[in-house]
Amino acid sequence: MRVIIGGLIGGVVIFGWGAAAHMLTPLGHMGLRTIPKEQALVSAMKEGIPAPGLYFFPGRDLTRELTKEEDEAWKAMYKQGPTGLLLYKAGGGLPPTPKQLATELASNVLAAILAAYILARSNAGYLGRVIIATLFGVITWMDFTVSYWNWYGFPSEFAKGEAIMETVGWFAAGLFMAAYCKPQSPK
Repeated sequence: MRVIIGGLIGGVVIFGWGAAAHMLTPLGHMGLRTIPKEQALVSAMKEGIPAPGLYFFPGRDLTRELTKEEDEAWKAMYKQGPTGLLLYKAGGGLPPTPKQLATELASNVLAAILAAYILARSNAGYLGRVIIATLFGVITWMDFTVSYWNWYGFPSEFAKGEAIMETVGWFAAGLFMAAYCKPQSPK
């Protein structure tokens, strides 16, 4: 039960920190920009992209092996640029919805419950458990954000902001979880 309660506490701390970081600091906006002449581009996207999805450009047919000539032509377009990744929702939506907030909170709590399980089974002292929890944030950042920076060209500023948010969030959660999820003495 202490793992569940520790995970609930940790997940709420991570969620609260994420909300504060996005609303009260520049961390949540680092590396993001608005599009100049946005309306012209949005009009072209509405006409040319009918379905929501994650698109990359220059595009290539991923359903088959390209011929040598097609592959060379695609590589030439890639070299020439522009290149990019576009997350597109044709129908729009509301920013942010209660469902999105609930999903975020649930994912934070579930991740923290897994971390609390590991902390409760660790023989480390309080500080060691805080460090372990903090490392969950560093691992998360390295596994996801660094990959997006490396492969898709996410801005370095975005990656830096995410590093701070993940590390601080898991450190703060770790302060609470390490206190609550003490290892049980062997019986």
